[in-house]
Amino acid sequence: MAGRKTTNKEKIEKAKKELETLSAILGKILDDTMTQTEAARKLGITPQEFRNETIGNFTNYVKKKNILTEDDILAYLKDMETPLDRVAKDMFNITDKNKLLIIEIEDPEDFIHVMKETLTEKQFYVMSLRYGFDEEPMTYQKISERIGTQKEWVRQIINKSLRKLRHPSCSRRLFPNYQKYTKALQTYKTTERIYLTIESEYINASTECKRMLHNIELAKTTPELKEQFEKLFYLEDIPEIPDEWIASFHDLHITSVY
Repeated sequence: MAGRKTTNKEKIEKAKKELETLSAILGKILDDTMTQTEAARKLGITPQEFRNETIGNFTNYVKKKNILTEDDILAYLKDMETPLDRVAKDMFNITDKNKLLIIEIEDPEDFIHVMKETLTEKQFYVMSLRYGFDEEPMTYQKISERIGTQKEWVRQIINKSLRKLRHPSCSRRLFPNYQKYTKALQTYKTTERIYLTIESEYINASTECKRMLHNIELAKTTPELKEQFEKLFYLEDIPEIPDEWIASFHDLHITSVY
């Protein structure tokens, strides 16, 4: 973990220097002490690319230079998560691994104290191993090996412990801003649900619109197609049918296959 944190920190420091260089160059352009051509040469791109980059806020330049990727930022921020942040994340059912939750825990020791009061000694011990209170976080398999039990039993202990901590009577003691967090999460989930509904309706409407436009275009050509279709199937245009047969069909007012 320490090695990864050092690597991430080095990447961010490098990104900071690159962005400071870019900012300084843009500042010189604003001060009329550097032309865009000179700035492009300084950044190692063509003047045309420089003009394009100014329109796109230099996002492509940042990507090409690999200054800082989204994964780099996420990895660095994940290093900021404390064991208690990870507990809170699971308590609030934030299952997306790419989402971060930095909780305002005013007194970590009090947080631990409430957990000890709420959970049994065994539950707290398993939670401490899982979330890394005193050492690196452990997998279910590693915990099961340490305490000599089945991995599934460890999972059940964790889930039961989280349910206990999630109960409002406990959550309100763990988080001074419990109501703010739950309200914010409810708003987020409602917004996400509305967005998904709107997106689904948009796709349905778009599909229906395309179908209707296709039908409209088809309807415009229908009379012409019908006429061509009938002409193609006039009996006298089919060489395999004898003339006397055609005459007999005409007597019955049959002029085409159609």
